[in-house]
Amino acid sequence: MIIVYHKKNKILKVSRNQEDLSFSSDTIAAVLVNLAQLYPNEYLVWCSIELEAFLNLNQFKTIFHHHKIMASYTTASQNYILNAIGYVEESPFIKVNKKVSYPTWLMSSDVGGMHASVLNAMRSKINPEANFDYFLNSVAKLGMLAGLFCYSEPLLLSNNTQELKENRQANNYLLFRFVKQHYKKRWLLLLFLNLLLFEKQFPLLPLCYALFYRSRKKIQFNLDAITVQSSLKTIDKKTIDVIIPTIGRKEYLFDVLKDLAAQTHLPEKVIIVEQNPIEGSVSELDYLTNQDWPFVIKHIFTHQPGACNARNLALAEVESEWVFLNDDDNRLEINLIEKVFAKVTQHRAEVVITSYLKPDEIQQYKTIHQSGIFGSGNSFVKSECLRSVSFDKALEFGYGEDMM
Repeated sequence: MIIVYHKKNKILKVSRNQEDLSFSSDTIAAVLVNLAQLYPNEYLVWCSIELEAFLNLNQFKTIFHHHKIMASYTTASQNYILNAIGYVEESPFIKVNKKVSYPTWLMSSDVGGMHASVLNAMRSKINPEANFDYFLNSVAKLGMLAGLFCYSEPLLLSNNTQELKENRQANNYLLFRFVKQHYKKRWLLLLFLNLLLFEKQFPLLPLCYALFYRSRKKIQFNLDAITVQSSLKTIDKKTIDVIIPTIGRKEYLFDVLKDLAAQTHLPEKVIIVEQNPIEGSVSELDYLTNQDWPFVIKHIFTHQPGACNARNLALAEVESEWVFLNDDDNRLEINLIEKVFAKVTQHRAEVVITSYLKPDEIQQYKTIHQSGIFGSGNSFVKSECLRSVSFDKALEFGYGEDMM
């Protein structure tokens, strides 16, 4: 592990295994890039000199448990990129919960780290500019799409309440530049209009300034050569329950159950919530009892329609280590559950979302990455993650029940 200590965007010292290394440039990003070339198998860590005493090295093996992880933490109340980025991006990545490990491309120069192999894969396409915070945010923003796992990680510091005196927040010039380089062009105008209407600002000069910078949106990185094998354990019992809400799809549900029965890794229990709003109606799913199934079937019948309510009823019945949030019209490969558990072990993931294609669709984007979406009918979730959440009934009968 190599640690670069800095202050006010200048390097003060570089340490490797408690020995000081020489460096040829004061530019932090350039030094990191050079170190990555010299030590391609090392983790590269950056830390403000004021936080040296709080660097929580004991947690680093837990934080960086595979080579495609980039993590940082800011001690400030605000991120480097201004909150106005919310006018441009509506993903969950920009509303960071600083109390927990949180997926985000919003990086900080306060403290952080990544593996040298990631920088070596990206260095030829991103210049190591003098503004280190901007460099880190750009690397993370572009890297996430290529399969880099980026986090705000409070465990990097043993005392994460310690706040730096120096304020390194970007201004409107850097905000507009960032939008120009990482989003479609139309977002520049939309950002300008939003700041004008809602913030009573007139950032014409920042808008013009940003036009001189070349977009990085089309830059593509190939991180496939970087080995991913987590050193941490996510799966213990490998048990899984499946929940399926259904209404009026007897034939389709039968096919789903047949696919589940053919799995190379069988579920423990399949929880089916059948809905029929007609008073006095009874279940039409006779095959649940007149056929033998290689798993327990928990059948709940209700006159109250709605996928949110149905899924919440099913979640209350989950007993296994994992949950497969399924739909009543999915068709499944026989080794789907087995393949998902293999990826969970490889990445130490606690939530896995699969591609959800129609029969005539072809999967174009195949890179495993952190997604800003959640599928209520094609997701595998560790059960403990669902103990304090539920589907919002305010979204019932809409197309947004995936929000939890």
